[in-house]
Amino acid sequence: MNRLCIPAMILLLCVSSGAVAQRKELIGVRNVSSGAADSNATYAIGLSLDNGATFVETARATDAVSISGIIRAEPGHVGQKANIYIVALANGTSWVMRNSAGVYVPWDGSVPALTPFLRDQTLTASFNVEIFVGTLGVLGTHSLFLGYLPADGILRYTPTAHRITITNQTIRDQAVAKFAASISNNIVQTSCIACHVNGGSADGVALNKFVTTANPSHLTTNFSQFENLVKARGRSLILSKVRGGNLHGGGAILLQGSTDYTNLDQFLLLLEKL
Repeated sequence: MNRLCIPAMILLLCVSSGAVAQRKELIGVRNVSSGAADSNATYAIGLSLDNGATFVETARATDAVSISGIIRAEPGHVGQKANIYIVALANGTSWVMRNSAGVYVPWDGSVPALTPFLRDQTLTASFNVEIFVGTLGVLGTHSLFLGYLPADGILRYTPTAHRITITNQTIRDQAVAKFAASISNNIVQTSCIACHVNGGSADGVALNKFVTTANPSHLTTNFSQFENLVKARGRSLILSKVRGGNLHGGGAILLQGSTDYTNLDQFLLLLEKL
């Protein structure tokens, strides 16, 4: 029986934590008899709390969410008919697929058992797929994958899942955890603190000053500085400054698209919601 293996060959949808302006980009492969083969189809999946204005990787069990995907088919398939597949793995244990009624039902992992969510769809250069709308409810990490089957009978799909986390944490809890894990040491103590500190070259603006790790309250103090800064100046200005814009005296600190920049953007988006 032909099965999709994890992680090399999976057709799924995945769920994880954070907030970004765009969906998560995923590469694609083809399911051939020898295993996975290259495909120049690409995909995107995103979880949103605001109807697609921004995307996050973490939501609460009670949040009303929308999960959406994009299939960018191989150029030769644009204009062709294809079946669309959605599969998900909850907490690494339970596989489900979305059937034609829009319901997620158990899946045994085999290709012959796959049921398409949509049949005979005309592929466009950027084909939008609704993955889920509502409250997810089930706590934990969920893995999401997306794929399509064109007329040649070869399944194309995302070999790597996009993960989202469903939690009982409040947005403040999420922001505090994000700050401690990705912002405090990697950005504040590594870059910002060089100037934005008492006696530093950026001293004189109260909202811009941080404290070093020598201060036992540095996490809460610096978190509060960011919270107040977002309320007073806005997320866009902060991001512009770290890119070197708005006459930032320290020049460019973070490269847009880098891991640290993305983490900062995710953190600031959480602060905007407080």
